Amino acid sequence: MTDKEAFAKQFQEYLLERLTALHVGAQYSAKTLCGPDFWGSISPNECKRIGRLIAKLVDQEILPLHKLQNASNNSAQYELLAQQLR
Repeated sequence: MTDKEAFAKQFQEYLLERLTALHVGAQYSAKTLCGPDFWGSISPNECKRIGRLIAKLVDQEILPLHKLQNASNNSAQYELLAQQLR
């Protein structure tokens, strides 16, 4: 497993755990999904990387999120679905 793959797996597990504390049907940005401590600890380039990773995990139906239209600031928005977390 490459470092990139290991990071993606670790982040996926982190995010799945965070989702259990969020509200079904509510809308969230990547920043909100990750939490202020995590988001504040990474660089702008890493924020973009995390945003792409979240989008990929949503597209692969690994995360129980539905992509909504981007917010006015062009940040991706997601709705937490009522699906059982994996």
